[in-house]
Amino acid sequence: MWSKIKAVAQRTRNIYLVAITVAVGVIAGNFLSLFNVLEWELRDGFFRFRITEGIDQEIIVVTIDEQDIQAAGDWPIPDELLAELLQKVDQQSPRAIGLDIYRDLPEEPGHEELVETFRAMPTLIGVEKIIGNRVNPPPVLEELGQVGIADLVLDGDRKVRRALLTAVDDQRNGDIRAGLATRVALKYLEAEGIELTLADAEQQKFLLGKASFVPLKPNEAGYSKQAVGGYQLLMNWWGGPENFVTVSMADVLSGEVEADVMRDRMVFIGTVAPSTNDFFETPYHNSQDSNQTVMPGVYIHANIASQLTRSAIKGRRGLAGLSGWQQASWILVWSLTGAGSSWIISSRQQHQQQYYFHKVAFLSVFGMSVLLIGGAYLAFLHGWLVPVATPFLAFLMSGVITTNAYRQQQLKATNLDLQVALEKLQESKLQLVQHEKMSALGNLVAGVAHEINNPIGFLNGSVANAQNYLQDLTAHIEVYQEAYAQPSEMVEDHAEEIDLDYVREDFPRLLDSMHGAMARIKAISTSLRTFSRADTKDKVSADLHEGLDSTLLILKYRLKANEHRPAIEIVKDYGNLPTIDCFLGQLNQVFMNLLANAIDVFDEVAQQLSFEALKDKPQIITVKTALCEEQNSVGICIGDNGKGMTEEVKARIFEHLFTTKGVGKGTGLGLAIAKQIIVEAHGGKLEVQSELGKGTEFRIQLPLST
Repeated sequence: MWSKIKAVAQRTRNIYLVAITVAVGVIAGNFLSLFNVLEWELRDGFFRFRITEGIDQEIIVVTIDEQDIQAAGDWPIPDELLAELLQKVDQQSPRAIGLDIYRDLPEEPGHEELVETFRAMPTLIGVEKIIGNRVNPPPVLEELGQVGIADLVLDGDRKVRRALLTAVDDQRNGDIRAGLATRVALKYLEAEGIELTLADAEQQKFLLGKASFVPLKPNEAGYSKQAVGGYQLLMNWWGGPENFVTVSMADVLSGEVEADVMRDRMVFIGTVAPSTNDFFETPYHNSQDSNQTVMPGVYIHANIASQLTRSAIKGRRGLAGLSGWQQASWILVWSLTGAGSSWIISSRQQHQQQYYFHKVAFLSVFGMSVLLIGGAYLAFLHGWLVPVATPFLAFLMSGVITTNAYRQQQLKATNLDLQVALEKLQESKLQLVQHEKMSALGNLVAGVAHEINNPIGFLNGSVANAQNYLQDLTAHIEVYQEAYAQPSEMVEDHAEEIDLDYVREDFPRLLDSMHGAMARIKAISTSLRTFSRADTKDKVSADLHEGLDSTLLILKYRLKANEHRPAIEIVKDYGNLPTIDCFLGQLNQVFMNLLANAIDVFDEVAQQLSFEALKDKPQIITVKTALCEEQNSVGICIGDNGKGMTEEVKARIFEHLFTTKGVGKGTGLGLAIAKQIIVEAHGGKLEVQSELGKGTEFRIQLPLST
């Protein structure tokens, strides 16, 4: 009995060896977040495929669209109009109101009225931003303790899949700040007699009605320790804008909404105007489908509030991911499944034609993929996020490697049989005459050649298949790189670490060598990459000249001649600059402000001088860049030969709300924001040199490294 067990273990040890080896590799890649983008896309497909649960009647979203902004005449809308909107909403007696509009500064007229409205609305929750570039809350609401954070957490592909319920504000002595949706949901639930209670301080487990919540843990659902700051939950989306009751600001102000539509409900007020740029990609956004648009931030907060309240009142399931060791176990199970099934198929099909082997293998892969994806979708419907990409990859890799290992083992067995046969032949040579001995040897060798023909054919076919698979995978990577031309920094670092270009060049030669030598057969393994900007959370390496040129191109229409002045001349003097780590989108904003201000100066001068006078003195904007090696920095100078500025103006030029432009032509924010971007976000310097009557030059200095 023991000998049989030992023999079986000896024959199948390659299964366990291959399965464990592949599983360890895939698990390592999973913990390094190499497969996150693919896993996220599969999960997003589940959300898009899932049947919606209808309209959440407990949440009303009041939207401010482009028509509302045009009617208001400005953005942000004046305090007077906002106060009127809030009063109209409050008249319907909602339980909680979430104002997803930053209001840290007065927007006259009507600021005093807005302040009084804030004080009179205990159900109102305002917003602030504490992550990245901070935005302060309305002072009155801060004083009343009616503020929530509007910050959202983005995945590596710039999509929102997690809800940030609370976050620590490091600039307020580590205060814990609750999110806007969290505050609104808790205030709504107070009327139901439902309060948040702490059930387990160590696990940070809270009870809320019929629901219990624990924060997202490191490595849960594939998120690293660095990604799970604050109190985060996986979002179980209710749906898009079509799944919430929506009314426009214009309808509210004109009284065209039903009298009790907001009574005892949650109300979120926010912008859906494209010009405000308050939009985010979500699982409902498919980059391959132009009809699926990004989602306004106010609807994301509505989804979070819906998840909290429906979980507390109706026990609606949230989403939970597998822990790190559970994911590892899941990958190992599928790796063992791939290795075991391929071993069984190979052993049963070894005497069949190659066509039958491929047919059975294809049907097996197809069936297991349906089982895996279908099972993961059913688990998703019951509140569990089960990995799909990593176990399927482990299944495929284990299957391919095990098949090759089996055939290699069969080749060794055949060689052993040949050796035994040759030994027997030598033992019988004394009993045979020379002719009979040579004849027997010839027959034996012919038989052996026939016996090893199938294993060699199998090997040749497998290597040929492996080459085809490699070509397909390489083509897929190229398509992926085309679709995501700017991968994240993590993906680029990993590609450099593994020297991806060398692997893609050397692997085909390795397969050719295996094809010729027949000594060793190795498996084909594939490394996957994700990769979102607009600016990312971290700085990226960028070419400043590209930013300057793109900004000049945008402003080209303003540089052309018109009936008031000749064309403005641009003189570029670019130095040899290296790429630097920066937020290029923010720097482009700085370039835009400085260049637009210079053009505004020339337009202002054109109102005072004749066209002929301006032709005698061409209007010139100079853009210079240089590398300052002594200071380990780069310099950018943007100057004009306009009218210059007085010492008084120069002393105040970067002050908040200070402007020299006429009413309605300037906000006094551009240069203040520009300096904030340069100094605070990049650790650089922004200075101005100006002489009245000769022109102005702004000098930017940015460090090469931070």
